Amino acid sequence: MSLTNHGALKVSLGRLVTTAAFLRALVPSTVKGVFWILLLLNIRSFPLSWHFRVFSPVFALRGRYLWTWLKLFLSFKSKKERVAGIDDWYAQLTPIGEDPFRMETRYKAWAGPDDCDYNLHLSNSCYPKVLDGARFVAGLAMFPNLYPCGGWIALAGTHHHFIREIPIFAKYEIRMNVGSWDHKWSYYADTEGVLKVYIVIRFVTHSKKAKSQAKKTIEAAQPETHFGPSIHTPATPLTNSISATPANPIEPQPDSSSATVDGTVKQLRASGLLKEEEEDGATLHCVSVSQLCFKHGRITVPPALVFAINGFAADGMGRHSRANPPPYWAKVEELVRLSQGKRLARFLRGGWRDVPDGERWWEEAVGGDVERRRRERLEVLNHIRLGMDGARELD
Repeated sequence: MSLTNHGALKVSLGRLVTTAAFLRALVPSTVKGVFWILLLLNIRSFPLSWHFRVFSPVFALRGRYLWTWLKLFLSFKSKKERVAGIDDWYAQLTPIGEDPFRMETRYKAWAGPDDCDYNLHLSNSCYPKVLDGARFVAGLAMFPNLYPCGGWIALAGTHHHFIREIPIFAKYEIRMNVGSWDHKWSYYADTEGVLKVYIVIRFVTHSKKAKSQAKKTIEAAQPETHFGPSIHTPATPLTNSISATPANPIEPQPDSSSATVDGTVKQLRASGLLKEEEEDGATLHCVSVSQLCFKHGRITVPPALVFAINGFAADGMGRHSRANPPPYWAKVEELVRLSQGKRLARFLRGGWRDVPDGERWWEEAVGGDVERRRRERLEVLNHIRLGMDGARELD
């Protein structure tokens, strides 16, 4: 290399170093710190982060399965004993003896900056986003025997009733329980026959100051002069809002055609089946109702059958447990063992139709008092579907 080229290279490197130093001086360290903080706060919106949150319960369950298998393998037991050990381990996940309406699953989350809008509270569009992960947790807890044999749960629709806002950075909890389910096949113009399950979801916070914080947040975020529309969930409930959900059901006038529903709502309230307030004093922010459908491949599975293979009992309330299972469980125990996945798959895909009417044990599982409550609740919740179907027909 000639001296001329060598000198030119030194000049170029010198200019590059000078430029880098100039940029470092131009961008203060505080700005870079803010940048990294914002990046960290929004990490939940990175590519594949949603998939990780939704499927993390599956990864955790798979990890527990592999750990159990490894311990059995290292114990030098026979293959038959290892299979029985895996079956016994997975059987512990089945909610035997639970009341289908009183079993509640909970999912904790927080209102991060990436989930909040310009009003500094949880965006209404993020409620269904968070529900994706929450429903997966509920599905694994309530129906663990449905998935290993190839079953799955389809989401037919979700309806939200926003009551109070959830302020930014607030921790909240999603509580889910079964509302009711269809007993007879419903047919629509553009779908096959379906049997839907209604899941009632409540978004709550435990902070006693949530209401005052929400008011202050809105007041700070809304100046007197603004150049765009203000769209946000009120800090206090709308007293004249009407929503066909158990927490705020439609209550028509006695002379209306829906007086029967009005009476049903009052009965459910009197019996404590419809909660207007959380028992632990938590603040209710939103009530959602999801319509689900149990599937195996493209075949719809009756809800009563899915409840039965997961151990739910008609006379729950603690009367039955794993040590004292429901009477019908003796007919189901071998069918739902993890090693019998193919047998259970054939049964769910249509084998249940071959069982005579008087011997259908799944009807026993959700009969009696459960069937009575199912009808009462369905009379209220079914108005959501009827309302949406009616809206679809409007001009």
